[in-house]
Amino acid sequence: VHLQLSALSGWCNYLIRRGKLDSNPVRTVRRPKMEKRLPQYYTEAKMQEYLDASASAASE
Repeated sequence: VHLQLSALSGWCNYLIRRGKLDSNPVRTVRRPKMEKRLPQYYTEAKMQEYLDASASAASE
């Protein structure tokens, strides 16, 4: 929902710049709070797997 509201707000701002709207009605809409997520990391083994695959592809 947050992404859709951001896109709609951007569209309204575009219409304001073009003179089609006087104000952005989406600015008054309360946006849901986004849940905070912890970053995900690759394990050292997985990174090595990617590096090995990359090196073998480059040597072909």
